[in-house]
Amino acid sequence: MRVRTVRCLSWCLALLLLPAACSKSKPGQPAARGGPALTGAAADGSAAAAAGRPGPAAGPMDQLLVSLRPDARPRIAQAIGVADVGELSFYDIDLQLDLEGGTFEALERLDFHNRTAESLDRVVLRVYGNEFGREGEGPPVTVKSAKVAGAAVGVEQPGPTTFVVRLPAPLPPARRVTLEVVFAGRLPQQEPGQTGMLRQGLDMVKGLLGMGGGGIEGYGILSMGDGIVSLAAWYPALARYDAVERRWDVEEPTGIGDVGTEELANYRVRVRIPGQAVVASSGVEVARGATPTDVTYGGVALRDFTVLASRTYVVVERAVGETTVRAYVPQGREQFGQRILDYAVAALEVYERRFGPYTLTELDVAAAPLIGGAGGVEFPGIVTVATMLLQDLSESFGALIPAGMDRLPILDEMVEFVVVHEVAHQWWNGLVGSDSVRHPFLDEGMAQYSSVLYFEDRYGPERAARAADRNVKLNYHVYRLMGSPDGTVDRATGDFSGPLEYAALVYGKGPYFWAAVRQAIGDEAFGRVLRAYYDRHVYKVAEPDAFARLAGELTGRTDELLALHRHWFHETHGDEDLGKGDFDQLLQLVLGDGAGAGDLAQMLQGLGGAEGLGRLMQQLLGGGGADGGTADPDLAQLMQLLQGVPGGGGSVDGGAGIDPDTMSLMMQLLQGAPGDGTGVGPDGPLGDLGPLLEMTRGMLAPLAANDPDIARLVALMDRMLRGEDVSLLELLPLLLQALQAIQGSLGAAGADGGGDPGLAQLMQQLLGGGLVAPSPPAPVRPDAGPAP
Repeated sequence: MRVRTVRCLSWCLALLLLPAACSKSKPGQPAARGGPALTGAAADGSAAAAAGRPGPAAGPMDQLLVSLRPDARPRIAQAIGVADVGELSFYDIDLQLDLEGGTFEALERLDFHNRTAESLDRVVLRVYGNEFGREGEGPPVTVKSAKVAGAAVGVEQPGPTTFVVRLPAPLPPARRVTLEVVFAGRLPQQEPGQTGMLRQGLDMVKGLLGMGGGGIEGYGILSMGDGIVSLAAWYPALARYDAVERRWDVEEPTGIGDVGTEELANYRVRVRIPGQAVVASSGVEVARGATPTDVTYGGVALRDFTVLASRTYVVVERAVGETTVRAYVPQGREQFGQRILDYAVAALEVYERRFGPYTLTELDVAAAPLIGGAGGVEFPGIVTVATMLLQDLSESFGALIPAGMDRLPILDEMVEFVVVHEVAHQWWNGLVGSDSVRHPFLDEGMAQYSSVLYFEDRYGPERAARAADRNVKLNYHVYRLMGSPDGTVDRATGDFSGPLEYAALVYGKGPYFWAAVRQAIGDEAFGRVLRAYYDRHVYKVAEPDAFARLAGELTGRTDELLALHRHWFHETHGDEDLGKGDFDQLLQLVLGDGAGAGDLAQMLQGLGGAEGLGRLMQQLLGGGGADGGTADPDLAQLMQLLQGVPGGGGSVDGGAGIDPDTMSLMMQLLQGAPGDGTGVGPDGPLGDLGPLLEMTRGMLAPLAANDPDIARLVALMDRMLRGEDVSLLELLPLLLQALQAIQGSLGAAGADGGGDPGLAQLMQQLLGGGLVAPSPPAPVRPDAGPAP
């Protein structure tokens, strides 16, 4: 299952810096015709039926082929390597979706074609979305029952995303068998404001500090929020079968990057929703039922199938040759819908000219409630853009945002970069496949560099270079400025220490390999290689070094280009190749020249710049950085830093903490103009922090009777909630003293006992199991890796 993200490290940095301070059928249309009955070979449950059947293609192919452009239909079977595209496995799913309750029930008939060289005694299905449930709750999707060739069978579940269906009789190669699976889901519901920029920035800080959050795992691709239901990785999909190792892939996802790689298959998905709604999905509309929201969608040779639905989606569309491009945004964001549509249309035109034809008749771009630092996610025929990128900064940060900085230049550019990056994935890995779990650099790097080519073709080389600096290279520079080491790019997703390293190397450094090849062989030859790479690997799976080998073959410089491949993906020359970023350059890229940027720059310089922030984070992590320590944070040192108390090693620089001018700027930004009475209440400068502050105050209040520091802290919070001015110099030391007291209590409540377990439990709830008492590690998995 594809979980394709643009890691918005550059945007997240801006968040860290600032506070340092559907229907494809439109609702109401008449029904066209009745929805089709779900297909599936008739079966008598006999051993012979269970052993599979030979025979013709499965599924209503005439109906599904409308998802392909006419000129692509005659050639697709040959490109895949089959006699008939109907030989692919066929998913027929009937989905009933409750938008308000966030629940669904579904029947899936999977006509599985054994295209391996082995007789199979089992079929392994994956519901990758079960990796993305809410922390502390059960998996979102439950498999209720299964049948094979009409006979009931048991289902084993060795891991949260893995379901093993044992066949009554071995299935020989080139034979088919029908599996029927009944499953249901309850979508994790996002909290109000969870997709806001401020909340996402705070969640990223918690992630950097190793703090649990009790929230939704992953990127929110299987969740509901902002009035949008996102169904990705939601149905039992065939696991990848490794022909070399002759086994099904049963390893659980690592929590970084893509969760799996799927085979091509044909799909028909009936979506039924009570009431009016707008649906965006993979595939195209192929049939209508009795209501406008009983619609069947289908597609040929897709790598998975995704559905988004909302009662508030507004749709705009435009035709590009034989493809209709649609943009879906919530009501009130219509101006972004037109812009997103324009970006997607332009990207489609650039990439078809550069690479080769887009083969589908539709391309959707939909706003989605993404979290976890994801700016966008790609699926076949549909890409998503985070709703947070469609917000102005003041919607989350309120009066913290200086005049003229409500839309940073990098934020507007990022929306465009996200859209065109995700559209590029329709070529890499949608049409030209690759192993995005074992070698994520290949399609991610090509999508990143394709985005740069888009900016170059549309706006010229100067702007393309600036866009690359902001959206590609900045990932690497920020990571290095935080003191983290360079590393090799070609690694499996689970081999990265965390999402920051993954973003820095896969998204930030690796894409420059393609720039190096272009410089080595020239623009004309590079263009020929891009088109030849598409032609040779469309609907197939490319090997990690396929691009370098093909470029070498076409130019007669194989050894040189394979050496470039090793240089960029297997060696560590990042600083030599990309240079060393400095803090001033970083600020210029992130903040631009807008009003207020100078004050923010001054404030951040007072904090020690990016290096100082990096050292502070390492200190909070107990000497962490990329290799990470596990010691508890030294809150006294942080308090000394914030108060400006000389204390030797008390500040990150070992000096006197934050200078008075910087502290003054911080107070002005946090408090608003002196004497204006706005404070930091729920309707004042902190905007989205109001509800968070109120919740924190409510949880601290029971502790105030026994702790004078907490009592004073609660009193200050009451003043803040009333909109009164509060001194940051008074607030922060109290907060840190309270945390120190709680830290000591929690420590005493450990194995040695003697502490207040009620206090420990309450603060675990308050802090999400984070700063004071880290959450227990996740169970060890075969491919265990850090979660995002």
